[in-house]
Amino acid sequence: MNPDGTSQQEFYGSGGYWPNAIFFSPPISDHPTRFVGIVTGHHVGRVGELMIFDPAQGRTSTKGVVQRIRAVPVVGDEGESSRSRQAFQCR
Repeated sequence: MNPDGTSQQEFYGSGGYWPNAIFFSPPISDHPTRFVGIVTGHHVGRVGELMIFDPAQGRTSTKGVVQRIRAVPVVGDEGESSRSRQAFQCR
């Protein structure tokens, strides 16, 4: 966007059904266009799947998705893994 407010454009995902929302999306160091973010719904909270995006490959839907980072199951006190919710959450 220009300093006077002209030439505004979306950074990623405008006009599509997915992703609904991307939260906590810092740039990835040592790469000029990639960023990482938590993909979730608008009203779900800040819990969702962690994705790496590259707007240089595409700005809508899954065109710019570089990688989905899978969550590691958390081991509870009983030694069993909690597989009910394998999602990332920022606090």
